[in-house]
Amino acid sequence: MNTDKIRERVMEAIEQAVGEPIPVLDLSMDLDDLGIDSLTVLRLQNLLESSFGVKLPDNFVDLVKTGEDIIPVVEKTLGGVDA
Repeated sequence: MNTDKIRERVMEAIEQAVGEPIPVLDLSMDLDDLGIDSLTVLRLQNLLESSFGVKLPDNFVDLVKTGEDIIPVVEKTLGGVDA
C-alpha cells in the first residue's frame, strides 16, 4: 500500500474518531489541535487497526503527536510501502 492511500485512510479515521468532519484537516497539526485527546487517540488506534487489518504498537499513543506521525507507524507495521 502506498503512502497516499495510507494518508487517505488516516484522514478518514481521524474524522471518524473525532465524530465529525474537520473542515481543514492538516496532518501536520498537533492531534490536540484537531480535537483529539488521549482517549480519542485510543479510539483512533482501534479504527486504524480495523482499517489496515494490523495490530499497531502498544505505545502508539506515545509515538504520535501529529497526524503525520501516524503514517510511518502504519507503514512500519505494514512492513513498508510500495510505490
